[in-house]
Amino acid sequence: MTTSYDAMDEDAPPSAVALSPVSFVERAAEVHGGLTAIVHGRRRQDWRSTRERVARLAAALQAAGIGPGRTVSLLLADTPEAIEAHYAVPAVGAVVHALDPSLGVDALTERMAHGETALLLCDRAYAAIGRQVLAQLRAQQGRVPLVVDVHDSEWPADAVAARLSAVDYEAWLAAHAPLASLSPPVDERAAIALNHVGGDRRPLRGVVTHHRGACLKAVCNALTWSLPLHPVFLWTLPLHQANGWGFVWTLALQAGTHVCLRSRDPRSVLQAMRQHQVTHFCALPDVHEALLAVPQDWRIGLDRPVRSWIGGAPVEPALLDALVRAGFDVTQVYGLTETGGPAAVTVSQPGWAAESLTEQVRLCARQGVRQPLQEGLAVCDPLTLRPVACDGRSVGEVMFRGNLVMKGYLKDPQATRAALAGGWLRTGDLAVREPDGHIRLVRPDGTAGGLRLPAAAAVDLLV
Repeated sequence: MTTSYDAMDEDAPPSAVALSPVSFVERAAEVHGGLTAIVHGRRRQDWRSTRERVARLAAALQAAGIGPGRTVSLLLADTPEAIEAHYAVPAVGAVVHALDPSLGVDALTERMAHGETALLLCDRAYAAIGRQVLAQLRAQQGRVPLVVDVHDSEWPADAVAARLSAVDYEAWLAAHAPLASLSPPVDERAAIALNHVGGDRRPLRGVVTHHRGACLKAVCNALTWSLPLHPVFLWTLPLHQANGWGFVWTLALQAGTHVCLRSRDPRSVLQAMRQHQVTHFCALPDVHEALLAVPQDWRIGLDRPVRSWIGGAPVEPALLDALVRAGFDVTQVYGLTETGGPAAVTVSQPGWAAESLTEQVRLCARQGVRQPLQEGLAVCDPLTLRPVACDGRSVGEVMFRGNLVMKGYLKDPQATRAALAGGWLRTGDLAVREPDGHIRLVRPDGTAGGLRLPAAAAVDLLV
């Protein structure tokens, strides 16, 4: 039945603007233009100049024929240029594809071929491997993408390899007037990023995320962490890991400061924390472990807690305990590339403070509850989709649903249907749900302290 409210719909009302993180850069420049956006060695960029550089890059991309649905691959360290690309590429409707430079030639070639890379931004420090990748692409496909060389001003000049291209990033930007505005796409479900998972022992899959999900993920990060305006964020988490768990866009939302790092050795990390008064960082457990295994005098000058998210693998309670004792304010998160990074978080409850330290650490070592804007987190029997009991013993598969879930796997409708069957993203991870709603992952064989997955479900998950 049509109601009076339905009759109010218009073809294009001012309220019908697509959700996209593209708008965050415009607002940061408009409202906080003079504040520092990016720090990289001796380089400093405020939000006004960063927006101009992003708009120049967007104009250059358009002039090169890069537009909706085209893939722009990044073979870059986590430098200002990688951040700029995460803002400019979506602004022209193209898809940002951040690559891990440590992958071998074959793996990089496979990912670029699968994504049909139209343009490659390549750090000249990776020119040698880039040249081999391009040679393989030419042999396999008879073509190579347009290549733009990026010279990191903080990389030693004598360590820079020969150029791959006649097109230099800085000259390319200078040759194009900035776009008047950075606009979101008409369709907020349009692809914004491609991130590959798998390879070697399991099928390579290209996870495609959309503008709506990236926008809400950025907001979700800020809400979940109670992230204030103008945080100082250290890039200990690579941008090629689910676009830095979406924080590349969160920093624009909150007009924060990106502190770039080429090296994640503990001394460089701690020095950057001290020098730039870092407030927040994200990292995998091995990075956190490395920060604990340093001489005590390396941490001199860190006179206030630095907040961190730890995830990417289950975290042992002993590691959380050691991090807290070392002065880090650490929160465990859990998610997948298919959810844009963390989608669950441990949420401390008022009564936890009265528990013993051992129990507090145990509680915080769980994988958590759903984040804001993540519509659903369930632990279910994978065959019946019935939720398991919240008793801390019944095992099921972790599942997510909501706006943060991927659009699907590139060129793989069968895998997409399987992963999203029943209206839930199937993670393949096993967990129990405890009485307070927090989930706790269990071992892949379905056992943990006598716990076991029902046999019927185990067949589906563990074969």
